[in-house]
Amino acid sequence: MNGAPTMIKTFSPIMELTKLQEEVNRLLCELSNHLSCGSLHESGKWLPNVDLCEDSKQVVIKAELPGLSREQVHVVMHENYLRISGEKHPSAHHTKAHYHCLERSYGKFSRIIHLSSVVGTDGATARLQNGVLTIMLPKLSNRRRAEKPIPVE
Repeated sequence: MNGAPTMIKTFSPIMELTKLQEEVNRLLCELSNHLSCGSLHESGKWLPNVDLCEDSKQVVIKAELPGLSREQVHVVMHENYLRISGEKHPSAHHTKAHYHCLERSYGKFSRIIHLSSVVGTDGATARLQNGVLTIMLPKLSNRRRAEKPIPVE
């Protein structure tokens, strides 16, 4: 031996499965968005741009929803995904005017965000301000969610 330090890597099946699960979730999210984008753009609908980040205590999602009021936006949490949906209507003069350029999108939208962290809805908040929807979801300390005993008869 020439005195060089030897690196020993330990194999952890749990860590490898966790990495695999995160990668599969990321790929499913990209596939879902890709498929949604294709079908939505063909039918004249749109998808809001979304940022997703997390820290040790919460997951934060920000979606661009310019021109929408809170009554036009619906946020639903279901198991490991969050759905943001609604409808953006053009202004009244939209149909009467002759446009030379029309780049803003209108119509129904539905954006599904798959979450790799286990979050709860107790204490969750959603706020629409200046065209940006900010959703804050607290992480659950028990990754398996709350256990509820089922009585055996």
